[in-house]
Amino acid sequence: MELGMEHDDSSATTTRATGGMRLSLWVSVVVLVLLIGVIAWRQISLSSAEKRFEAERQQLTSRLEADKASAVARTRDALAKQNEQALMLFATALGWTIRDAMMRDNLDQIDQYPARVDAAALSPRSTGRHIQLEIGRDASSAAA
Repeated sequence: MELGMEHDDSSATTTRATGGMRLSLWVSVVVLVLLIGVIAWRQISLSSAEKRFEAERQQLTSRLEADKASAVARTRDALAKQNEQALMLFATALGWTIRDAMMRDNLDQIDQYPARVDAAALSPRSTGRHIQLEIGRDASSAAA
């Protein structure tokens, strides 16, 4: 009987070892499943973050383009208004200069104004202010 008991002890040890292996196998499978789940969750979260980032980038790009177009339109309007004001200022100064020359009956000087205005307008560095100052100097030198 002692032999039978030894046999039972060895089978119990084998059963315990087999049960320990099964437990360790189950733990390994659970850890592996959890690891795969964590990696999958991370990939899904990164993918959704990238999609949100791309959508936000496109929204900001379209908003920037709209703001840029609006700024360009406002700038063009402001330049057109400024050019109109400069032209009115120039026309007023030219009108007063011509009036002054007509009152003095200086028709030769009046004939020279269109040529000077054309020459100044064709000059690459001319501005309305430059033309106005020339006309102002002509009027003041004519008076002297």
